[in-house]
Amino acid sequence: MSARLIYRNTADSAAIHTSTAEVDFDKTVDLGAHGLRAGDVIKWEASGKHSTTTGTPTLTLKFKIGTIVVASSGALTCANDASSLPWQLNGSCTIRVGGASATGSTDARCFLATAASTDLTAIIRTAVSGNQATQTLAKVSAQWSASSASNTTTLENLRVWIENSAS
Repeated sequence: MSARLIYRNTADSAAIHTSTAEVDFDKTVDLGAHGLRAGDVIKWEASGKHSTTTGTPTLTLKFKIGTIVVASSGALTCANDASSLPWQLNGSCTIRVGGASATGSTDARCFLATAASTDLTAIIRTAVSGNQATQTLAKVSAQWSASSASNTTTLENLRVWIENSAS
């Protein structure tokens, strides 16, 4: 079985800032046409940059399919006066049961650079469930703990692969 690349963005997303609400980046891929079933694997690599100038806010990054949270970094504390530091959220989700009562198992890793010598890594292992028949849009979101135009993050790369069990 080999994974086939089904999406890669060709331009950076719009920046997310000035909000404490969870906001989806404007780069998405519709998985609905790929007929996901038990044994299929969704793989993703998301990366971007973040900057801050107001204290040490936290940043939460998520990979979602519709409203189903497939992987979440949890709140990671950013460095004060950070400028264009990188982040990555990479992982895979194996579909256990497809359709309206879908379940899956996720293994993911989130990396957030916080300073020249300190980095944060979150290892994510979780079970997911939801209606795969209606939740088909894969996307990445970000949420700041403090609203400031200086707290900004951009999604620079999003790549999504599907490995079908019948391939």
